[in-house]
Amino acid sequence: DKYTVKDLMQLLENNANRMSAKEKLSLGAAILTHGIIIALNPTIKVPRESLQMFSNLDSYSVRPWGKMGYDVLSASIRRMKSKTFAKPMYEVQGFVWAITLWALSAVPALGTTFGSRFNSSSSAGPLCLQWKATRTPNISEVLDVHNQRDVLVNTVIGDPHEYKNLVPPTNPIDKDFTTVVQLVMQGYRLSRSEWIEGKVDGVLASEQIRKKHNR
Repeated sequence: DKYTVKDLMQLLENNANRMSAKEKLSLGAAILTHGIIIALNPTIKVPRESLQMFSNLDSYSVRPWGKMGYDVLSASIRRMKSKTFAKPMYEVQGFVWAITLWALSAVPALGTTFGSRFNSSSSAGPLCLQWKATRTPNISEVLDVHNQRDVLVNTVIGDPHEYKNLVPPTNPIDKDFTTVVQLVMQGYRLSRSEWIEGKVDGVLASEQIRKKHNR
């Protein structure tokens, strides 16, 4: 009454010729969902009742599989400790491709070392369509990238100018707010009256910070 993802793949392979198109599509959806999107340990068995929902593709297609995969992935990462990475092998559950392709795209050094891009891919397209292959790194290669100086990290993946119409113009007030944040980070404590009035005397605040640091 329970099947692993491997069992489902063998079932599809051995019986595809005798299955209807809908049956093959439903079984394929189950394999993709449990094997990739919300991938758990491959030895975990999926109950038959859980598989029955894949027979109703309309109901299946409206479920938030992306969020569910993200929840499994983030929970798996949060459970990791420093000793986890000392093991020769450890598992990451959930939609691992999401964080893998993000890392390859955000850190060019990782992408160059551990991935292969499509030459004709558009920066505006989904990340999964920009990479044609990845490979499993060994520890020495990971350390080589880790020890590089001035590793570039792209905070915006893709061409930021393609989406500039979605970003409102900078408000002049933002500059003043940034200044206040910098003062607070340097150790300045806002008074109650400053909170209420929404004003901070920058010169006076800077002088107080200087005196505090000179004590």
